[in-house]
Amino acid sequence: MRHLITLSSIFLTCGLNAQSPASNHAWLTTDNISVRITPTGIHADSSGGFLLNQPGGNTVNLLSHLTPWIVGEDPAGNLKAACELEDPDFSDWKPGFRGIPNSGKVWKVTNDQIAIHLADFADNGVIDNPIPEIFAWPARGNPFSLFYNGFEIPSSPEVYSVLADFFDVDDNGVYNPEKGDYPLSDNTRRFYHQLPLDQITFTPFHSDTITHLTHNKNIDTEACLMAYTFDCDQQEFVENSVFLEYHFINSNTELTAPVYYGLYADFDIGNPFDDYLGTELPAFSGVFAFNSDTLFDQQSGTNPPVINLSVYQTPLDSHGINVGVHNIMPIHPGSQFWWADLPINNFEFYNYLSGLWRDGSPLTVGGNGWHGNEITDFPFPGHPADSTNWSELSANNLLEDRSALISFKVPVLFPKAVNRIFFSLSASNQTGISSQLNQIREFKSAQNYFIMGYPFDMPFQRPCLPSIVQNENQVIIFPNPATDHIKVQSSSTPIEEITLFNMLGHWVGKQKSSVGTTHTLRMETASLSPGVYMVSWRLRDGTMGSGKAVVGR
Repeated sequence: MRHLITLSSIFLTCGLNAQSPASNHAWLTTDNISVRITPTGIHADSSGGFLLNQPGGNTVNLLSHLTPWIVGEDPAGNLKAACELEDPDFSDWKPGFRGIPNSGKVWKVTNDQIAIHLADFADNGVIDNPIPEIFAWPARGNPFSLFYNGFEIPSSPEVYSVLADFFDVDDNGVYNPEKGDYPLSDNTRRFYHQLPLDQITFTPFHSDTITHLTHNKNIDTEACLMAYTFDCDQQEFVENSVFLEYHFINSNTELTAPVYYGLYADFDIGNPFDDYLGTELPAFSGVFAFNSDTLFDQQSGTNPPVINLSVYQTPLDSHGINVGVHNIMPIHPGSQFWWADLPINNFEFYNYLSGLWRDGSPLTVGGNGWHGNEITDFPFPGHPADSTNWSELSANNLLEDRSALISFKVPVLFPKAVNRIFFSLSASNQTGISSQLNQIREFKSAQNYFIMGYPFDMPFQRPCLPSIVQNENQVIIFPNPATDHIKVQSSSTPIEEITLFNMLGHWVGKQKSSVGTTHTLRMETASLSPGVYMVSWRLRDGTMGSGKAVVGR
């Protein structure tokens, strides 16, 4: 039924705040993994931080925490930093928008919620049943934030790049879910024809005025993290991966040169004290962790899995060009070798980010990478199964906890500069290290194909079916869930036909337009068994797409 007055009028009149749907963490899940997103990255709880489902139904943790580092030098030669390790309470980062209490939360929205939201709007142009997660989304100008979150969205143009991304239906630059806007990452929009979004999170944070960890000057940075998973049973790399992007704004009023951005990942594969690292994958665009005994781990059992971090977008130089990966440093938390242990002061953080050990010596080829004859930026490039090339396994390195730092060097960081780091975490539980790394390569190839558009050979049979809410013509399916019928509606181009398939791929119905200007087609579903169905459509201009519909009773 159509509201007599708008939702915004109701909210402005009542003056009461709803309970925020955000929390201090959120789990992103696929069929195969679960990832615990926190206000500055990933931090494990008692169950873990990145969980992989193993054959037989058990799960194994592969990651303790992942956080960003930034260290730079101001014109006077002073180091300025913002870093974090395992303890988010002893950090240079602070959750939330700067100066806004109670904003240090993690917001999460699912594609099912977006589908229901769009169907509600398409029914009569009014949101009759607002979904709190969508109405609370902390995007630019959201008029409902005060009601749902207890605070107004920051209005300064300097922070726009660290507000939540969204699909702007009326293209006015303001997030208003009452007008049909909905959460969507800018990155996911680039490949939404191939990968249907499943879950998305957003969390803001900023550099603290007190650098608790590095004891440096504050580097004055506003930041946010968006993380998401996709829903595509046809693509295994989707079900084994989570995608993350950090956004950073330099709030300094002076140049900083150089500046190093970094991703610090503490890998814990079951038993955390017998892991190794490698950078064998092409172009050194990432790092992987595997178990030193590739056949058995005390906690994860036989064939312990591999976890891989791949980088797709890096910070920019002064010409707007991605700087690429500068170096990868292995770090051994709690090591008996002090030069490989965790940093404890600003110079040691700077050393690691610039490709040096804690003692200032360079990373070198061979052994554990310390005090060799040949300097390198990337450790352990050899395949673990190849005893003739340099890997931790062939070097028989001491068994300790392992973490890795991937760094990016920006020669000059200008005031108000915006930078992003876009990357994925993927896991493989194939049998044997060679099979695992082969699968990781396939994942990387597929991610490059779908996400970056690179023309790699694809090892997969067919692309993903696009989402019901991610298409240029704004084609939506409603009601969803359905009972006796579904409708497919296009906001712009007329629909030629729709076809319905069950999840086995069997055709169960088709409906064609009898005129050339129909924007909505109806299909009866009363005779269908309850379950999930795939709806494909063809528009008058030849555009095709598809999405899911749930039929219930």
